[in-house]
Amino acid sequence: MDDFVAFALGIEFSEALFVFIFIFSLSIFLLRKSFYNIADPFVYFIVFNSFAITTTFFTSIHTNNFKSILDLVFFNLCFFSLSIIYPAKPNKLKLSRALYSFGGAKTDVFMGVLAGTTIFSTLILWVFVGVPILADDITNAKVTMYQNGFGFLRYLQMIAPPILSLFGMLELTRRKLNNNRKILMMIYIIASAFISISSGSKSSLIYLVFNIGLIIYIGDTKYDILMYKKFLKIVFVLSIIVLLVILSSTNEGAIQGAALRFLGSGDIYFFWYGFDLSSTLSSFKPLEFIIYLVSPLLGMLGVVGYEYPIGAIVMHEATNYPLSSFGPNAQLPVLLSMFFASYSYIVSGLFGIIFYLLRTRSYKLINKFGVFGFCFFIIFHFSALNVFTDLNYLVSLTVSSFLLIPIFLFLSIVLFYSSASLKSKDIYITTSSLDSH
Repeated sequence: MDDFVAFALGIEFSEALFVFIFIFSLSIFLLRKSFYNIADPFVYFIVFNSFAITTTFFTSIHTNNFKSILDLVFFNLCFFSLSIIYPAKPNKLKLSRALYSFGGAKTDVFMGVLAGTTIFSTLILWVFVGVPILADDITNAKVTMYQNGFGFLRYLQMIAPPILSLFGMLELTRRKLNNNRKILMMIYIIASAFISISSGSKSSLIYLVFNIGLIIYIGDTKYDILMYKKFLKIVFVLSIIVLLVILSSTNEGAIQGAALRFLGSGDIYFFWYGFDLSSTLSSFKPLEFIIYLVSPLLGMLGVVGYEYPIGAIVMHEATNYPLSSFGPNAQLPVLLSMFFASYSYIVSGLFGIIFYLLRTRSYKLINKFGVFGFCFFIIFHFSALNVFTDLNYLVSLTVSSFLLIPIFLFLSIVLFYSSASLKSKDIYITTSSLDSH
């Protein structure tokens, strides 16, 4: 990784800024109809993808090989071709109806069980292991502190806060809420934020930004829209503060660390294109690609052993850096080049269609599956662009959600019917005692 750091620090700031602004502006122009406001996940992606393309541009200059930047640009055009032609955002009215169509006592019990388990588990971690963001080395602590039996909590903290906070925000926009319920919804939102911040992730509050952006998009009253716009400003500033605090704990410091963080969006392209790895690692092996996609599930089931990430393999091949769990994200252009060779552009277009469907149609899961569909809507809608940036992460998140969410659904159903049974018995006893008198 030292090679990339030296390369990134050698780029003139003014030149990098100029290239970034050009690429970002062009991306916004081409995809302007596909995002609903500034807090849309699509905008977040465009920012970091523009930095990734900027890194690749300077890699091309560094190696005097402009085929690299042309290759990446063509990959992007293939992937987003459908989104450029047809806006890749869900229908506002249909989305609003879906988000406000589910609810009730069973949903309340589910959210209560999810919130209680997440908060209680997090408190145990804080008491017996520590709080990751308070550690001297936050980057290392957010990994090591979740070992020794707390691995499930890492997944739970990725899944629960977005679900609880969006549910809380949706409920707060409903009319005729009593004060107790308003307080409960605020607890969901605030607790989710604290849990996420404590995890030590640089983008720990980004899901709050996305949730607020979604509420503003479907908001039907000026009061709701204005209230959440103010809330968005507060969360945005808080997100920057959290990012700077975490970056300041690194050796590079906050400012230099931020620059490396943004240019690091394209670190895998530096290794892939800068060391011409396509000539040695590219081949047509679609079966191995399928195995790679299901490896998170196979690993959880113990069918296969631990495998090094694609990013770590690419960095090792480029610089002979020792193989480890650390490495750049395996972005789709590199991933497809490794497994599909000359067919990678076609496959990129196919994955672009998958992204488009996840982003524009996932709200239908709510209509069909209620709170279960709501949970997966959040994953697919907000993480759809991980199809491009980190496909393996999206698969891992989906698999872990399929394993965890049904457990909470089962517990909530048992609690709901147990509570209903006790209430019916109380009513029967009370009625019987009245009859006897």
